[in-house]
Amino acid sequence: PPRNLGAIILNSDGSVKDVTLGEPMGLRGGVAQPGMEMQAPASPATDETTVAALPETANPEELYGNSYEFILSGDYATAEAGFRRHVEQFPADPRTADARYWLGETYYHEGDDAQAIVAFKAVYQQYPRHPKAAAALLKIGYAYQRLGDAANARFYLQALVQDHPDSEPAALARKRLESLR
Repeated sequence: PPRNLGAIILNSDGSVKDVTLGEPMGLRGGVAQPGMEMQAPASPATDETTVAALPETANPEELYGNSYEFILSGDYATAEAGFRRHVEQFPADPRTADARYWLGETYYHEGDDAQAIVAFKAVYQQYPRHPKAAAALLKIGYAYQRLGDAANARFYLQALVQDHPDSEPAALARKRLESLR
């Protein structure tokens, strides 16, 4: 069942203001509260970097496909823009859960662990039965570990093992938990 895994509270400029833990292990039933910050605002460009442009389209499948091609090519900035646009413009599309997951991956690969955590938590909280839910929990744990927060890393990796014990991400989580002991 869905549960509250915590929140990242952002300042108006998009920087992290506070990170809260969710419910302790074993408690069930917490869900994201209305108004809980799940998406951070886009970071404004601060340099002269040129990125590839996504073709304009009103077709959610085409936007998702184009964005996915950019992530495969390693162009995370363009993929991020496309997946963010997909999530905003097509919230009811069947691929929106996947788009949210891949948005988290763009942040993760760019080293923006706080943003990645927000995106991956949105996947897990809004789509707890989706095939990407287990992978989202794994990446939340990895991102917290990269931030130096071993307690939160363990919490989310243990939640993954508990909630999705037979998944491939759970096997990876068990290995990571061994290294965190």
